[in-house]
Amino acid sequence: MKIMRRTHVFAFAVASLLASTSLSAQVVVLDEGAFRLHVNGQPVGTETFSIRRAGLGNEAELIAVSQVQYDDGSVIMRPTLNTDASFRPIRYENQVSGTRESTVVLALAGRRYTATVVSAQGEAASEFRAAPRTLILVPRVATLYYFLSPFLSEIGSEISGIEPEDGGRPALVLTSVAPAQLTIGGQSVAMRLATLQDGSATRRIWFDEQGRVMRVEVPAQNFVAERIQN
Repeated sequence: MKIMRRTHVFAFAVASLLASTSLSAQVVVLDEGAFRLHVNGQPVGTETFSIRRAGLGNEAELIAVSQVQYDDGSVIMRPTLNTDASFRPIRYENQVSGTRESTVVLALAGRRYTATVVSAQGEAASEFRAAPRTLILVPRVATLYYFLSPFLSEIGSEISGIEPEDGGRPALVLTSVAPAQLTIGGQSVAMRLATLQDGSATRRIWFDEQGRVMRVEVPAQNFVAERIQN
């Protein structure tokens, strides 16, 4: 019953966000579902999410809303990302509550991103250069890897990572995208396995034929996210 209540609250939050946008064109669901999150091989929480497109053509906007809740109730994160039609981040916000509380806001301003983090320790601000390929990275959040999908044909390309929570700016390289198999519901399903390299750190993301993220591995963080709903 607790899972049902969380799902209903999450769905209401998504509907409210979309209703508040100025985009009046048809809203299309690109993906929605949930990930089971593991750290050090143990389940720690669940991430529910929805990704929608509002508007048409170059005026379209993509809106990703997710909620990460730890099983012990210690932390709840509510990251939201808005991008333009080319998947360039426009605005990112993350409300964190529980044993640690903070509000993170990142926004595109001209050729730079400005980020503000407000927490019990005070307020911190930082700036990032707006690169042609930018990927927002948040620890233990899998949904945001969906926005890597436009670059999967650009093997060897550099992708500028932004970590708004701590001001990190990892330089990522898409080193490979290869056919792979992933077992889902007891069946082997064809996937594309994308590998991102950040120095000696590796991130592996499995995409299905529809471009949906089905699994994420970040070995340096001992983190794995597995899709549990389709």
